[in-house]
Amino acid sequence: MPTYDGTGDPSDHLVGFQAKMMVIGVEDPMYCRAFFSTLGGAAHRRFLSLPPLSIDRFETLAEQFLTYFAGSMKTKKHFITLTAIQQGETETLKEFLKRWQKEVQAVEDLDDRTALTLFMEALRSGDLFTRLRRETPDTYAQAIQRGNKYTKTEEALRQKIRREAKRPRDGTRTRPLDRPSKREERSNVIRGPHLPRHRAVPALGTRHVYEVQPPRPTENLPPPPTKAEERPAAGRARYCRYHRSTGHSTEECTTLQKEIEELIQRR
Repeated sequence: MPTYDGTGDPSDHLVGFQAKMMVIGVEDPMYCRAFFSTLGGAAHRRFLSLPPLSIDRFETLAEQFLTYFAGSMKTKKHFITLTAIQQGETETLKEFLKRWQKEVQAVEDLDDRTALTLFMEALRSGDLFTRLRRETPDTYAQAIQRGNKYTKTEEALRQKIRREAKRPRDGTRTRPLDRPSKREERSNVIRGPHLPRHRAVPALGTRHVYEVQPPRPTENLPPPPTKAEERPAAGRARYCRYHRSTGHSTEECTTLQKEIEELIQRR
């Protein structure tokens, strides 16, 4: 067992010593005699300075030991400080349990039921929290055991995801390279010349675009206008280019409109 020289926590040293002596199964006087061999430095000198017959049992020795080295004891926190501990969004369950148990060891006056309640509230919402809420364990130790089981499952799932990420995707070809796929076989079939498909003429408003026919004979049409007629005076501003005469404009020509409708009907 390591020796205690007065620099560490005396309660930790005392608890460790008692645990080992209980395994051996010796009586109380042997506790007092064997405890001297676990001391060193200032603690050793303090034990030698005790008056003769001042120690009647080990409980008295332990009390004086803790009182003398009380300044080296670790300050215990109140259990209310555990309410500020929460599992982080990206913190794994394994990391949280390690941090939680370290904080629990630093508090005092923590009963089993309070520890269980604070532990459940510190967990992030997930499978473990849902399981503990649905089937609340009887003790805090049982809750920690469930947490350790979930930790192993979470770690196994994380490793499985990493392995699957390294595998080729389902779309990866697994056929021999010298054997063409069915899609390639279909593409290699000899096909005839490509024929253009008939496309419908897009509609322009309520009318359609049709093939332009050769112009009609112009035997009965009036002669082409002269330059003077093409540029009528201000008094003869309305001029029909279809009739090549004045009297009405091209936009007002009903004959032209009928001709256009007739051409459309004949396609």
